[in-house]
Amino acid sequence: MRRRVWRWGWLTLLAAWAASAQAQELDWAQRMFSELEHDFGVVARGADVRHRIFLKNLYQETVTIADVASSCGCTSARASQTVIPSGETAYIELVLDTKNHMKQKDPNIDVKLTFDGINFKTVRIPIHVYIRSDVVIQPGAVEFGSVDLGAGATQRLSIAYAGRDDWQIREVRCNREYVKAAVQEKHRGGGRVDYDLVVHLDAAAPEGTFRDQLLLITDDAGNPFIPLAVSATVEPDIVMGTPEVPLGNLKPGVPKTVTAVIRGRRPFVIEKIECESERECFKVKLPKDPRSVHVLPLTVIPPDEQGKFTEQFTVTIVGRSQPLTFRAQGWIE
Repeated sequence: MRRRVWRWGWLTLLAAWAASAQAQELDWAQRMFSELEHDFGVVARGADVRHRIFLKNLYQETVTIADVASSCGCTSARASQTVIPSGETAYIELVLDTKNHMKQKDPNIDVKLTFDGINFKTVRIPIHVYIRSDVVIQPGAVEFGSVDLGAGATQRLSIAYAGRDDWQIREVRCNREYVKAAVQEKHRGGGRVDYDLVVHLDAAAPEGTFRDQLLLITDDAGNPFIPLAVSATVEPDIVMGTPEVPLGNLKPGVPKTVTAVIRGRRPFVIEKIECESERECFKVKLPKDPRSVHVLPLTVIPPDEQGKFTEQFTVTIVGRSQPLTFRAQGWIE
C-alpha cells in the first residue's frame, strides 16, 4: 500500500510539474500583451469604435506576429507590424462593425506569435460588446482631422433614437478640457427622438494627435452610457523645416553661408529674424513677398574665439502671434 501511495504521489507531482511547465511556456507570449481581454461596453449603432492592444517584446529574440484572426465578422483586427524587434512595441487594432451587427457580441481575437518560425504560441483575447439597435449616430465618430494650431474646429453629428417618446440625453462628458460638446433636441414624438450633437475643439488645444471619447449619458436605467470616439491632429500652420541648422567647422572672421527653411500651409510673410545674443555675427536677407516655403540664406562671420559656437534665433511672422525658433550650431577651429 505504501509503495502504491508513493508511486501515485510521484505521478501527481510529475503531472503538476508538466502542467506548470506548460503554463510557463505559454506565459512568454501572454506577458507581451497590455491586456488579455477587452470589454467595449455599450455602443451605438453606426458608431466608429476602435481599440488598440499593445504588445511589447520583452525578450532578446525578435518576435513575429504570424497571424491575427477574429472569430466573428463583428470585429476585425490587424497588427501595426508583423516583426517586433527586442524592446520595441507594436499593437493590434480592433475595429467593430456596428452597422451590420447588433446586440451582444463576444468574439475572440487569436494572435499567433513565434520567435523562430518553428515554435508558435496563440494568445486568445476575448472581446465583449453590446451594440444598441435603438440608437444610431451619424457620422460614427467625431473626427476633426488635421487642425491648425490655434484655429479650433467644430463638428456636428446627428443622433436618432427609436423607442420611448420621453427618452433623453442628460449630459455629454469628455476627458479633454479643450473639447466641449452639447446636444440640441430636433424632434420628439411617434416613438422617435432626434438630437444634434455639436462638438467644439477649442483654439487652446495643444499641438499633437489625440484620440479619446465622449460619453453620452442618457436616462436609460439599464444602459445609461454611450461612448463616442473623438480624435484630432493639431498641427502648426507654419513650421521650421530646419530647427537645427548645422554650421560645421568655422574659422574666425571667415564668412560661411548656410540655409534655413520655413514651411507653411499657405503663403506667409516673415517680419523679422532676431538673434538671442548681441554678437551680431549673422546676416540674413528677408524676402518681402508672401511664400509658402522660405529658403533663407544665413551668413555667419565667426568671432575670434574657439570651441563650440551656438546661436538661437526667433522668427516673427506677419499676422501670427506665436513666433518660431531655431538654432544654428558649429565649431570654431
